Amino acid sequence: MIYMSYRSPILAVCALASVPIIAILNKYYADWLRRNTIDIQNAVAEANKMSLEAFSKIKMDLSLSSLHNERSKYFQANENLYKTNLNQVWDAICHTNSLVVVIFPSPL
Repeated sequence: MIYMSYRSPILAVCALASVPIIAILNKYYADWLRRNTIDIQNAVAEANKMSLEAFSKIKMDLSLSSLHNERSKYFQANENLYKTNLNQVWDAICHTNSLVVVIFPSPL
């Protein structure tokens, strides 16, 4: 930092000015990531619960013809997990792009 302030004081000021903005954005992102991780863990647990129930009831389901109902519950749990993962990927892309815009604003 000392060398940068000696070599280019304007660049040093810009670098120091961007640190609080990036720290604030990263704090919000970390909070969101913690909440989203909990949601994903809950979705995985629900999908695992449904699969264990489905596998443990195969013999009974075949005899009672409720296989379609169990299958739809399992697919619904997997769909919830898939949507939660897509949400995390989309928000991570948006967060990365917002950091790029803050750090390197468009010249236009």
